[in-house]
Amino acid sequence: MNKQDQAPRRAGSSREGAATAAAALGLALGLALLAEALAALLGQATGREGWQRGWVDALLLGQPLASDPLWRDLAALLAGCFVLCLAPARHIGPTLTARFDGAALRVEPAGNLGPADAPALHPSRRATWAGLEHWCLHGSGPGCTPWWRPGALPDVELRLSVAVLTGGTELERRRLAEGFSRHIDGSTRLLALGSRLRGLGWRLRIKLDECLWWRPVPPATPWDAGYLPLSAAAVKPLARFRPRRPTLIVADGLHAQVLAQALHALQLNQATFRHPVRLLVLAERGPGVADLCRKGMAAASRVGPHRAPPYLPVFDLQAA
Repeated sequence: MNKQDQAPRRAGSSREGAATAAAALGLALGLALLAEALAALLGQATGREGWQRGWVDALLLGQPLASDPLWRDLAALLAGCFVLCLAPARHIGPTLTARFDGAALRVEPAGNLGPADAPALHPSRRATWAGLEHWCLHGSGPGCTPWWRPGALPDVELRLSVAVLTGGTELERRRLAEGFSRHIDGSTRLLALGSRLRGLGWRLRIKLDECLWWRPVPPATPWDAGYLPLSAAAVKPLARFRPRRPTLIVADGLHAQVLAQALHALQLNQATFRHPVRLLVLAERGPGVADLCRKGMAAASRVGPHRAPPYLPVFDLQAA
């Protein structure tokens, strides 16, 4: 690994470490204040107000000091809770600060495509649209972990899957992929909300759902969606790609060698993906790209000592 690859890794690790510490500190402070409040309420209910004061002094010195022991008690509680909160904070902190990986994926398609496609505009293509939705969700699993294991990999049956979209013209395929990407990443719904305040509330609910690692991922949760870079040099950051949420990646106009390089990078790291990743390849009709993807998937698909047949759906875009 060269220095150019190491620098982003170190920056990412430092950012995640700071986010984890901040999350643990916030959780610990909340727990410490809650414990102190509950102890005060218990003292009032039993007629023993202040019974919990000075326990740190008594533990360390054997007698209370003259000054108010409240801050020393809170500091001790905070330190103890901080250690307990580190485990969930390792999930919550990086989740709250995670951003779309613009180094590995492009947000916008190459060129101006005009209006994006949608099933309502072309009813004859609803079957293709529904097939793409089914393919994305197939094998995504509940996407959660037990509450006592926040750092474990979520339950995802199929972490990486590849599909090919063919048929129609090149522009029609691109428009359908763009429309589907904006649908699955929530952009269409965000526009439909019509208000920045409502949109902000929706985004905050999404972040809260992502922090609750023990809950299955809600069906309507938006994905990330992006496009693969077009050159071999620009594909290199894909080796560091880790999805922050379920992700749809569109490969449009890639040379076969670049596509193979990108597929290899995704396969190499798929075991560490916390969320499902779906790679949609746009291609002309013919066996070339489909065979390339099938061979690439078969090379990395094993169940025990046997090779598992790759799951590679091919969607044929019918004329409108």
